[in-house]
Amino acid sequence: MDSRLVELSRSVDPVVLGKRLRLARLGAGLTQEAVVASEVSAAYLSRIEAGHRRPEFALLTRMAQRIGISLEDLLVDPVNEDEQRLRVALDHAELQLVSGDAAAALTSITEVIAGLGEAPALAPAAAFVRARALEGVGDYNEAILVLEDLTAEASVDPAWLRASIALCRCYRQAGDAAASIEFGERASAAARDLGLEGSTEAIQLSVTVAWAYATLGDNDRALRMCLRALETADRHGSSPVARGSAYWNASIIQGRRGKYAAAADFSRKALAIFEEADDMRALAAVRSEAADLHLSMDPPDPVAALEMLDRAEQEMDWSAGSVSGRSALLVTRARAHLMAGDTADASAALERAESGLPEADVVVRAYAASLAGQIAAAEGRTEDAASAYREAVRLLSELGADHRVSRLWYELGDLLAEAGHHQAAVDAFRAGAVAAGALPARRATFVRRATRTF
Repeated sequence: MDSRLVELSRSVDPVVLGKRLRLARLGAGLTQEAVVASEVSAAYLSRIEAGHRRPEFALLTRMAQRIGISLEDLLVDPVNEDEQRLRVALDHAELQLVSGDAAAALTSITEVIAGLGEAPALAPAAAFVRARALEGVGDYNEAILVLEDLTAEASVDPAWLRASIALCRCYRQAGDAAASIEFGERASAAARDLGLEGSTEAIQLSVTVAWAYATLGDNDRALRMCLRALETADRHGSSPVARGSAYWNASIIQGRRGKYAAAADFSRKALAIFEEADDMRALAAVRSEAADLHLSMDPPDPVAALEMLDRAEQEMDWSAGSVSGRSALLVTRARAHLMAGDTADASAALERAESGLPEADVVVRAYAASLAGQIAAAEGRTEDAASAYREAVRLLSELGADHRVSRLWYELGDLLAEAGHHQAAVDAFRAGAVAAGALPARRATFVRRATRTF
């Protein structure tokens, strides 16, 4: 089986494929019944020819054989040198993005888009790469505008679902979890109507919506969505990646609920699936989350966490993991070293994390500042600790209502209380309650008070 043709069968415009198939059938003088040979209904072939359905690769292969046309003729566009040049440039931009250099990818894809008059068929793919690059540099609002255009009309093309996943994620990262949920639920319903419910992308969309619910603190509903996604994946025989994604997200959510044994069980299942699939990028992310679980247990196990992080960092190197993912892993490593009593290694890991941490990752930067304060306090550097805590307060004040932000405020409140900054601690606890939605936001003076009181 030619993997290139398999991939083309999944990415070619279904309208273009349907038109080519119909012209080839008519040219061969064959009826629809003769082409399908009772494998599927003639009505189903009509929908394929109209571009409303995308045939499975095996079915397309057999229909092409009956018509007497090659898959190359059905799937490969006629040679266009300008388009080929732009396609290579598009692939290069995507490679830069996958390698974690979103800024370079954004520059490259901007040049590609400027030349799309010579190859308009590449416009949707180029727009998607641009949206992902914008997300990578933290320009979520601009990415959302691009993705809203790409997802305006539901389609059986997997590219529509991939763009829907990205839009759902960007809404959440931009601080609008409610919009993420509203859009994600609507897109999931459209996917079901199109018969895509069991696809890898539909399962991943479902767990992305679950993560938005978790962001708002509704961990029980988020967990139910992950478990339902697993049932759907099993029922439809979905890909291992789909099942692994559901287990992974269920693990994170169980950890948030304090159900660490259940979280560890889901994490092990996700690891087993991604190990079998040899998905290094996913393995690195799951191991990083598993390490965080070891640090959250009672009692914590920083030694086991560091062993996990060693493997995760190696897998991230092999898979050219993103800058953001690597920084988050190193922050977890700093936390593990600190809990093990090794402030020197904790400082070194934190320095590595901060050197590549994108400005847009405000939550991770706030957590890193909080850790810097804890390291300074452990070493008796009280002024440095106070300065780091002030920076954490400043960063958190930039964020709105978010369950992650709420937890960070509460942790920071504990640290400030331990350091003797009681009024600042009270203000941090109140900010945490506001971020969790437990208290209304009053005058925005508590953050200024917090920075003045220590």
